[in-house]
Amino acid sequence: TDHPAPPSASGPEPQRVVVTGADSGIGRAVAARLAAPGRHVAVTWHEDEDGARQTAAEVEAVGATAHVRRLD
Repeated sequence: TDHPAPPSASGPEPQRVVVTGADSGIGRAVAARLAAPGRHVAVTWHEDEDGARQTAAEVEAVGATAHVRRLD
């Protein structure tokens, strides 16, 4: 799906974002919403690496760069 980046409250749009728990649910939705061409999105996960990889594919489908990392 095509989601534009949310408007910034102040200043320019960030080019790098970190989304915790992006392997599923709200974290996945936030990562997809923040993905935009040229943006770097860190997709973090704790237990579901496959879910994180699926989220990364969604992020990259809109032209963003995904960085998948396990965090505890």
